[in-house]
Amino acid sequence: MKLPFPFFTLTLWALVALFSSVPVEATAGMVAETSELIRNAGPRPPDAAPGANWWYYGVVLKETSGKSGIRLTGWSKCYITRDDVGCENVRSNFQKLYGTDRIPPGGEIRLLKPAWVWAKKTGNAYEVEGSYWGLDDNGNKVRASYRLKFRSD
Repeated sequence: MKLPFPFFTLTLWALVALFSSVPVEATAGMVAETSELIRNAGPRPPDAAPGANWWYYGVVLKETSGKSGIRLTGWSKCYITRDDVGCENVRSNFQKLYGTDRIPPGGEIRLLKPAWVWAKKTGNAYEVEGSYWGLDDNGNKVRASYRLKFRSD
């Protein structure tokens, strides 16, 4: 049985109207930004080897959509050399490091104290990657990372 053209057109418009009124949940966006590396300034970090170089830097985590906040759930830092990659255990100590584990919509949070890395004076190039995970207010997973490169000589 062939349906008349007006019936098909009305049915199509009804479906379009039905689905266009369904709200779409906003997904948060997240970025991790770092400040400039500051070499051998300030006190030597507690775990830095004697005679090694060290670098301090800040980290800012931002929610970029302006539509949904983020609850942070974990972070880790990986160290990349020409011969190896080693990552720290995943941590969730955001209250201690940032004063909160939540980034509001369109907002940002900053480390309360600078992060740091150290390396023996080998002349080698190094990379550090920090990664952050969380859930936005709608339950969507979000992730952001930063990558730093430096040479220790």
